[in-house]
Amino acid sequence: MKESYKLVAELNRSRLRALIDEKKVLMSVLYSDALTYSVEHSIKHGDNTLLGPLVDVFTNRDYKLFVAAWICERLGFKSKMGEKGAVFTRSGTAPNERMSFKVSLEEFAGNKFKLKIPVKPVVAVKKKSPKRVDMLDTWARLPGSYGSGKR
Repeated sequence: MKESYKLVAELNRSRLRALIDEKKVLMSVLYSDALTYSVEHSIKHGDNTLLGPLVDVFTNRDYKLFVAAWICERLGFKSKMGEKGAVFTRSGTAPNERMSFKVSLEEFAGNKFKLKIPVKPVVAVKKKSPKRVDMLDTWARLPGSYGSGKR
């Protein structure tokens, strides 16, 4: 497993990286083993530095966000994309130890490798009706009209 991590992390430094199909890398057993190794290492040693290179392998935004979201949910982290790549920090959420990368990857593939973005329901905004003004109390009343006290 450690060897698979080294191979995947080495892709970041390789000049042949542009020639490699990212979808095949994501679906490979080699990548799954590397991710499993880095997750176990993070749990055992508390070292999150091995997780970033696995996200940074991809240039496709959807693949990066999928892997980062899976790691965050699996380990109870939050992530941000920094200058040097993905950075993971602890959050208040509990880790989901039952989460399987294979099952999540099948759902992602079933969605044609696109992320499901939660859609906010559209709320119809009510227009405010104009404020009802009594003509007897308004400044627009003509002099000599009813109630003005003049004839």
